[in-house]
Amino acid sequence: MKCSSMEASLSSQGAEIASRSTILQQGYKMCLQDLYDKESNQQGFINLGTSENKICFDLLHDRLTKPDMNYLEPSLLEYHDTRGIKSLREEVAQFLSHYCRAPAPLSPDNVIIMNGSRSIFCALSNVILNPGDGFLIPTPYFALIKDFMSTYTRAHPVEVPLCSKITETESHPFQLTIMKLENAIKKGMKEDFAMSGMAAGVLYTKNQHVLKSMTYLGLFHQCSGPTQHVISRLLSDREWLDGTFFPINKQRLKASQLILVNGLQELGIPVLRSSAGLYVWADFRKFLTSQTFEAEMELWWTFLREKLYIAPGKAFECCEPGWFRLTFSVSHDILEKCIMKLRKLLQEVPDIDLKK
Repeated sequence: MKCSSMEASLSSQGAEIASRSTILQQGYKMCLQDLYDKESNQQGFINLGTSENKICFDLLHDRLTKPDMNYLEPSLLEYHDTRGIKSLREEVAQFLSHYCRAPAPLSPDNVIIMNGSRSIFCALSNVILNPGDGFLIPTPYFALIKDFMSTYTRAHPVEVPLCSKITETESHPFQLTIMKLENAIKKGMKEDFAMSGMAAGVLYTKNQHVLKSMTYLGLFHQCSGPTQHVISRLLSDREWLDGTFFPINKQRLKASQLILVNGLQELGIPVLRSSAGLYVWADFRKFLTSQTFEAEMELWWTFLREKLYIAPGKAFECCEPGWFRLTFSVSHDILEKCIMKLRKLLQEVPDIDLKK
């Protein structure tokens, strides 16, 4: 009996991993092949499906090109502590103590630095979960966490469905309650500093057993020395953080959120506004041909055919079809293009009044 080329090349686990393809990966791949650019490709994909802060490059470029960033010494190119370079762990501890208002200074000895929050999730799953274990997680959630946590340990999520309905005991849509948890029996550079390409994740724990295990796994998930130097310099520059980056970033995020929310509301699309984060959840249920996830995916593919990528709730294990996640931390012209495309597409849906 002949084996397929995949079976001959991979283990059963490797074959399973190679066959994975998530909804978000499909949409993002299509965007990369034909991405919108205001100057060179105005007919390309509009991407509001990827949660990424793209509105502060000018601030980061100015700071990252300062003389103190252009620094190299032998130790930065050599093997270093698998917990992370000491100077960076000290800066992280001081940063968290200050901005998280810790009642007592945090210890750099309890800090682990790895090359991204995804690496933190993967490594942490190895040290706290056994094969076949379950872990509670409310939905909707970033569904790739399931892959991060299950790839190495074969653990699985025990989902706690949250719905949009407001009741006497639930004053907010998608509210997590103790009852729901009973019935169901990280920090990174991406969101906080608009630098998803400079992968770095932080774990802080006082559990010495976890620290010891994570320190060993740091052998496989280390940040480069130069990357750690740059991050250390950023965290130590409180004048730039408090006087430039944080206030301007916050101001721009608020302005971008307002453009998107107002545009969606003009189209009669209800929005769950948030006080933090890079995206909003929007209710497209009235545009579905039926209240099913099949209809949600049909609507999603309609958007993709018109080169508009927004993230469907199904990708986050949302328990109700029709919710979409839209990222607003992009340029204003991209947000306006998104609203224009939505208006054109949704006007073609029969028996729907966009003003309602």
